[in-house]
Amino acid sequence: KENHVQKRPSLITMQSTHQNRTMVISRVRGIRMPKAIETWDEDDVLALPRGENDTFERKGSRLLDLTIAGVAQDDVLNELGEQLSAFANTGGGRVCYGVADDGTVDGGGITRLIRGRQTAKDWLETVAPAVVEYEIVGVNVYEVLPKAAGSVIGPDKALYIVDIPDSERAPHQSKRDSKYYVRLHPRSLRLLTTTVRRIPVP
Repeated sequence: KENHVQKRPSLITMQSTHQNRTMVISRVRGIRMPKAIETWDEDDVLALPRGENDTFERKGSRLLDLTIAGVAQDDVLNELGEQLSAFANTGGGRVCYGVADDGTVDGGGITRLIRGRQTAKDWLETVAPAVVEYEIVGVNVYEVLPKAAGSVIGPDKALYIVDIPDSERAPHQSKRDSKYYVRLHPRSLRLLTTTVRRIPVP
C-alpha cells in the first residue's frame, strides 16, 4: 500500500545568473513514497535506484563522519548548509550519508559516536537548524542501523538520512557563506546573483 504525504502547495520563483545564463526555477511539489521513510532499513537504502535527482542525493562518509582523519567540522557544516538550502528552496528532498554515488555503503558507514557519547544523529539534529537562515521547520534525521545478519554496515556505524521538507519559509540561505542554493538536474547549485520573490498560491 502506498503512503501519500500531502503538502500545501507553494510557489517560489528564483531568478538568477549562473554560469552566464539566466535560470527561472519554479516549484509546486509534493512527495509520494512507497514506504514511510521512518521505517527504512539497510535493505531499503541499498535497494534505492541508481543515480540521483532533484529530491535525492547520496553523500559519502567523509562528508559527515567527524572521526575520520582529515575530516574538518567546518567542511561538514559548509556542505550541510548547502544541501539544506538547496533542497528546502526547491521542493524538499533527502540526503543519505554514508552511501557512495554507486549506491554501495561507503567505508562501512558513519561512526555512530562522534564526541564522547553524542551520536551523529543527535549532532545533526542540533546543528541543522543553525546552518541556514531562516530555520527550516520540519527537518528530520533518521538513523539506519546494521541488519542482524549479513550487514555491509560496519560495527558501531550507521547510515543517516536527512529529510528536508518543502519549506513554507523559503527562500533559505546557508549561514556558512550567505548564499542561496537550489537543486537543478541532480545537483545543488549556488545562485551567484539572485532576486527572490515569494508568490502566494491560493
